[in-house]
Amino acid sequence: MLLLPERSPVWRPGLKENSATLHELRRLLAWLVSFPGDNWRERWVNAGADHDLG
Repeated sequence: MLLLPERSPVWRPGLKENSATLHELRRLLAWLVSFPGDNWRERWVNAGADHDLG
């Protein structure tokens, strides 16, 4: 299971982009979950995300 962090050290309170970043992070994690692996790094490699995906 991949957990979504509650907050990021780079986010600033009240910044509108925070919600867009959180939305994109959720999309990324949902995509990674579809690949085998015990953690995000293994899933990333198994997805081929370390190569150019266009």
